[in-house]
Amino acid sequence: FAAQRPPHRPSRVLFGFERSMEFGVAEEALLRQLCLHMAFPTATHGQTHAGGSSLLPAYLSGESRLLLENFPELGFFRDMVFLFKMLMVPTSEALPEICPWMPLDALLSWRHDASSGAFVVSAFGRTLNAAAITKQAEQAENSSWLERKLRKVFGVTKPRAPPSSADPQQLVKSELGVEVRIEREEDVLHLKQLPSFDGALRPPEAELLLQYLTVPYLRVPLLLRFFSQASHTAALAHPELQDVLDAAVFEPGLWQPNEKKEMPQHIPAESKRHLATPVGLLFQELTHAPAVTLGCVQTLLDNALDMDAGRYSPHGASATILYAVRLTLRVEGYVRYLLSPLAETCRGLERAAGGNMQCDAPTRAELARGSAALRAKLEDHALPVMQGWYARLRREGQTRDACVVAAHMAFLFSEVTEEELDARGLFTLLSCRIFINVHHDYDVEPTVPLPGHPPPKPRKRDVRERPSLGFAAMDVFDLWQRHLGKGLRWLQANPSQASEMMEAVVRLLSGAEDASTPRMATRTWHSMIGMSCDGRFVPDTAAAAASAKSGRQDGQAETWSQVAEREAAAAARHGYAAWLRARISPSTETEINVQLGEMTLKRQAMRMLEKEVAAHHDFVAVFGEPNAQARHQCAEVKRSEHRLWVRLLGTRHDVQIWTPDSRPPRARRAAMLSSAPWVASILEPLQAQVPLLRRLSENGKGLSLIEVQGDHALCSTTDEESGTLKEVIIMRVPPSAHIFNVVEHGRRWLRCLEYSSDAALCLGELVRGPLSVNPKPQPHWQVGDADVPYTPKASLLLTRSLTKDEPVQTFVPERFLRGLLPEALVAAYDFWQRPDGSLVGELRSADGKAE
Repeated sequence: FAAQRPPHRPSRVLFGFERSMEFGVAEEALLRQLCLHMAFPTATHGQTHAGGSSLLPAYLSGESRLLLENFPELGFFRDMVFLFKMLMVPTSEALPEICPWMPLDALLSWRHDASSGAFVVSAFGRTLNAAAITKQAEQAENSSWLERKLRKVFGVTKPRAPPSSADPQQLVKSELGVEVRIEREEDVLHLKQLPSFDGALRPPEAELLLQYLTVPYLRVPLLLRFFSQASHTAALAHPELQDVLDAAVFEPGLWQPNEKKEMPQHIPAESKRHLATPVGLLFQELTHAPAVTLGCVQTLLDNALDMDAGRYSPHGASATILYAVRLTLRVEGYVRYLLSPLAETCRGLERAAGGNMQCDAPTRAELARGSAALRAKLEDHALPVMQGWYARLRREGQTRDACVVAAHMAFLFSEVTEEELDARGLFTLLSCRIFINVHHDYDVEPTVPLPGHPPPKPRKRDVRERPSLGFAAMDVFDLWQRHLGKGLRWLQANPSQASEMMEAVVRLLSGAEDASTPRMATRTWHSMIGMSCDGRFVPDTAAAAASAKSGRQDGQAETWSQVAEREAAAAARHGYAAWLRARISPSTETEINVQLGEMTLKRQAMRMLEKEVAAHHDFVAVFGEPNAQARHQCAEVKRSEHRLWVRLLGTRHDVQIWTPDSRPPRARRAAMLSSAPWVASILEPLQAQVPLLRRLSENGKGLSLIEVQGDHALCSTTDEESGTLKEVIIMRVPPSAHIFNVVEHGRRWLRCLEYSSDAALCLGELVRGPLSVNPKPQPHWQVGDADVPYTPKASLLLTRSLTKDEPVQTFVPERFLRGLLPEALVAAYDFWQRPDGSLVGELRSADGKAE
């Protein structure tokens, strides 16, 4: 963009929001021409523009709808340019925070402030101003080094993008932490210390690398040849060196306008404009010397594959191989574009574009040979290596690493055309997509806490943070969508192979792909009939099972379309919502959804358990802290208005997520406190110490007696300030009182200890609340706060079914047992409740899990 700016006068540049939010000269000239063309007024009635009452700013902001109603595209163009400028601000402080926004939150609201002459733009609940942020960044750059250091330490500014990894100065700074000036090859010779990249490169090799980075126009072939040497290929396991090579090869460099390039008259040249290219450095190399570039890439991939040890490890040789595959795929994409018809319309690619008068036939032939060689190397050598890793990782349960390998396997077919797509490529794309969707969290959506629970702490993202799959999430989504239409057309054109492919996907993802497992006959798979059901494949046995359940008297099996129509007709009797659900989501035992990349087995669609559920303290108490290497998979069992019931696959546990219940608990039959005089005698001294009891006494309400025995009593009351139901357990000998909040958990009302008048006489240990000494009748510790309110929140109910003879057990969190069972048992055991009310305790191991 900077290269295109000089030929244009500033007075002809529209929407310079990065410089100023004021109504500029260019905007005024454009709107005046439009108003003159349409005979629209440019000033308010009876006044002139010279008087300062111009209507033009109101036309552009939309406060006066006359112009935008006739030229709505002007408003769309204004918003697009503004959002683009906002995305290009140098720091992310100006951008809205990451949270679940609604589409209407992104709607820009424009207003012109006549006093300042500037536009005020609002969206995402805040005012957006690209010019102000740009000015702040410029001031920050001109500030002292101490100010910059303090801002970096305290995180005041967050850069939008990191500096180029191919900059030798930044490379030395990131590795050694010192600022140096490297502009020429000679500057590298004067460095007192050279980066070693954790021992990946020796000092002479690091010196050579830095020298190559000082010549941007030649660094692509120099660096590719450097890393294609067998002694240097292993160094690419280091992430920093991967970034260096990526930046050097794929960053486009200076852009050359469509004008004659002036050659320098002096050496060294006064500027680097003569090194500019119209389409980037890599395209420049491929159109002028393809043999060198493609030969080095192929050699680098060969060297990396020779390092395979037979099993995957996130570091070392495996990291080198995966990076070499990614590099080869990206270079292959450039070559395929050069060989496509699209290159004929692009300035700077004439040497390789077929059908063009300037086409260089030998160059095009060399590109075709190089592309074929890279494709053969990827499919015949790299794919089998990754398939071996993939199978082993799945057997060992290393799902995170298996997702990384699966993503690279899928991207091997990212550039294939519809004519080149075959059964192997489509099977790899489909099976890898389903596996990744089930086992991988793309981490692109904000984490939404369960209702009533505090939001999680925002995770700090490093601008250099690498994608967990090796590819950006948006690139993965783009891969699925680019090949979706091709895959559906292939499946429709090859029904027999499609059935075999679906069976193979089921065997692979259900864990039944072992060679020792006998294979059953291949079923016939076809797309479901219904609204938006194209691409949802089901076997013929699904229709047969549904037909058998229908109880037809003629004994003839129904087709899937007949089953779908019958189920929709039956659902229509329950209203439009039920009919629509049946039309959109027909029920079936087994389904492979090619559209969404999902698989349903036994009516269970597998997916990953939400992060907020896995991080819930009750879930952590049973399964431990979340493990990024092996996330829990679940399948939905039932969904209703207030409850989501999911089943954890392979654990025999179910999770029920209940919404907050704001209803008060059911009142229990109570008696007057005067019926038990000893209870009042114990509570009376506590009124001065417990504000809750003192308020009840002052209001004349007191406690209601629920139950009384010889040695204890149970009372209850409702705190008028918070509306929280309180229950008080009073012990007669020795005298003490323990106050509980009655809270809702899974639509059950349970006690949670909040206060004890004597810590030594309480069964539970309160770790929160104040601790004080009560001197009467003798000094003792009282702990907790009886005024703690209860706020309804979402609850997590965990159940398990271990054997068919054992009834379903429900997990009881320790906070509901504290004060009711001895603390020694609560701290050492996990308790599960049977339907008859009895408790089963399991001793915890050293890592906190039940034995």
